[in-house]
Parts: sequence; C-alpha cells; structure tokens
Amino acid sequence: MRGSRTRRRLSKSAVALQCALLACGCKGAAARRENADPLVRGSLMLTLEDGDLPPGVYADGRIVGRDPDARDTLTALQLPVPQRRGDRQMPVSQILAPNSAFGSASSLALSRNGLRAIVATTHASAAPSSQRAEELQASSELQLIDVALWPPKLLDTAECAPAPVAASFHPSGERAAIACRATGRLTLAVVQEQRFGPLVIVDLAGALGIDCEPSGVAWSPDGSLLCVTTGAPGTVSFWRVDLSTVTQPVVEQVGRTLQFGAYLRSPHWTLEGQRVVVADVGWPSASSGVYILDPEGGVHLVGAPVGDAPARLLHSSRLVPAPQAIALDPAGRTVASVAMRRQDLFAGSPRLGGIVSTLRVDPRSLQFLGSAPCGPLPHDAAFSSDGRDVVVAEFSSGSLEIFRLGETGAPVFTGVRIETGFGLHQVVITP
Repeated sequence: MRGSRTRRRLSKSAVALQCALLACGCKGAAARRENADPLVRGSLMLTLEDGDLPPGVYADGRIVGRDPDARDTLTALQLPVPQRRGDRQMPVSQILAPNSAFGSASSLALSRNGLRAIVATTHASAAPSSQRAEELQASSELQLIDVALWPPKLLDTAECAPAPVAASFHPSGERAAIACRATGRLTLAVVQEQRFGPLVIVDLAGALGIDCEPSGVAWSPDGSLLCVTTGAPGTVSFWRVDLSTVTQPVVEQVGRTLQFGAYLRSPHWTLEGQRVVVADVGWPSASSGVYILDPEGGVHLVGAPVGDAPARLLHSSRLVPAPQAIALDPAGRTVASVAMRRQDLFAGSPRLGGIVSTLRVDPRSLQFLGSAPCGPLPHDAAFSSDGRDVVVAEFSSGSLEIFRLGETGAPVFTGVRIETGFGLHQVVITP
C-alpha cells in the first residue's frame, strides 16, 4: 500500500480525478474501444472515501501515522466514463462527508428514484491517542444528501443508534432502515424532502432473543418486508413494518429466524421479490460464500427442515471466498462479488490480491460465471444501469476499477481505473 507521504490529500477544495488506462495492454484495449459503447451507463456514480485512515490499517490494524490534512469525502462523478485520453473531462464534485470504511457494510444508500442518498457513519474520527482500529469509537451520525441537482449537497444530519453500518431506502423514498451494529438495534427514519423526520429505535437483538450485530438491511421491491442480516451469529430474518404511524411504527417478525454462516451482510432482493441473495464474509469460519434464499418457503438449511416458515436456504456458492460485498444487477439476474482473499486481515498473512466474481441467479441456485483479479482490498461493487459493467471500489489505491461482463457473463477488466482518493470503500450508481 502507499505510505501517507505519497497519498493524495483529500482536503483540497478542487480534486483532480484521473481516468487512466493501466500500462498492461492498454493501447490495444483503447484502440478496440474507439467505437464501443460508453462505459458505465447511468447518471451519477457516488463514492465514499474514508480519507483519515492510514494506508496500512488492513495489514496490521494500526491507525498511527494518519494524515492530519486528509478528510472524509463523498465524490460524485457524472457518467458515462470516458474511455480514452483526450475524451471529454468527467464532471466531478466532492463534498465533506464523515464516513467510516472500517467495519462498514453498505453505509451509502440510494433512493430508488435516485434523488436522495444516506451516509451512515459507523465510527467517529480517531482520537489523537488511538493506536489501533479496535479503539475507534462508535458514531451515530446519519447524513441526507441531495443528489438530484448538480453538484450534490448535504441537506440534513441526524443521530441514530450507535455504529450504523448499513442503510436501505423504502421504495417510496419516504422511509429508511438503518442497521446499527453496536447495540443490536435498527433505526427507522422518516425521510422528508429536505430533512430527516422522526427516528425510531427498534431493539432487534431483543426481538430475536440473541446477542447479535445487525449488519445489513434491504426493503423488498414492494416495500412489504424488511430483510435484516446479522453477524456473530449469522442470521436472516424478515419483518413487516406498519408505516401508517410516524413515531410508533409496528414492527413484527414474519416467520422464524434462519441462522447459518458466520457473518452475513449485503442482502439484496431480486427484482420480483421472490429471492434474497446474501453474502457470508466467513470470519472466522470456513462458511464464506454467497447464498440465495426463498423468503416464502419452509425453513430448510442444506435440505434439513429446522422450522416452519418463512425462508429457506436454496443454494450456496463456495467458489466466492470471503465476499466483502455483493451487488445485484438492475435486472436481478447477475450477482457481482468482491473479496479480499484473506481470512485474517490482521494476521500478517501474505496479500493474495483481490478478486471480483459473477454468478447467475437461477430460480433455485447460483451459477458461477467467472472471476478476475482486482486490487488487493476491494470494498464494494456496483452495476451500471444497463447491467453490462461492474465497478469495484478498491481501498488501498483509492481507485474505481471497471469490468465489463463478457459473453459468458464473467468479468473482464477494461483497463480503465478512476482515482477518487485513498480510503475509497463504497460506490453506488444512480439510474
């Protein structure tokens, strides 16, 4: 990883982002793409950069040597991505936005209509005396960002339960659910046009009857159910939320809890709402992989009945090692997974490099399509609006790496990389 002396500082008011072709085979790749379709279709690409973490945090867990001038940012890039040097400059805007890469899952959420975004800040900035990442204190800050106009702007902030790690907008755009890891709670927030409305805290751990760390949330496409994942232990549960009352919404679990794996995160509903795909990071067990669930069937785990309703585990793909995050294409047919390929990030084990993989979502299984190497510490992935491209957020270089799906559906690196800043850990694309 780069040292703090060579790391680009993010406190500059104007940040020059470069779209660079990598040295290996780039000239030929550029020539072949002269008349190709644009890369990464969509309106905006939004990213989060945790700029004040030192570059070696994932190698040894130490947070000494932080750059005092670096700042946390949200970057917006107008799409599509230029493919060659000399193409039009990509319009870029960057605002200060406290965020946390360490321990976060899906801390940047986008409303379905692409008008609003929420940033959930898991950890507060490190104290000067802090030595290790484990000493970071939990934050409770939520930020509401207007991404409908250019440039995006901060609309409002609010305080939720401690350590928010993931957020999801209700399809209406008027509510949001936030998974808060530190106290086993969910936060349900009203989202008004220019600000947050009332926030309600739900004791998820108490409702489940287990000590757990909420790690992911996702509303079903019709907004009728909320899927919640936890880690330590890994669980998936489904909840019906009555949103007719603002300050006292009724939250009730639908069916029993499905428990499997070690640390589940990144739940995604398929477009028709009949399947849910989740990732198991797998620390510290060997259960890592991507799983597909049927939220309406009887509960079954690897074929053995363990309950009566709802949800059953249909299939898992262990060909995807320790997925850090997964993304689902707009059609709900393809999953992209990014993995660091290191079981213990603090053990000093040799870095094997990152990997991005794709899987086809079938009615009852996941079909492995292929994989490709990426930067060593991929944190997140997003599909373009047409589902043809996968963008990987790579932490150590602060770069977005762009892959196009080949004829077989496997990812193929395009040779295009966009630097947004060290600490890059989240990416979403507006329609």
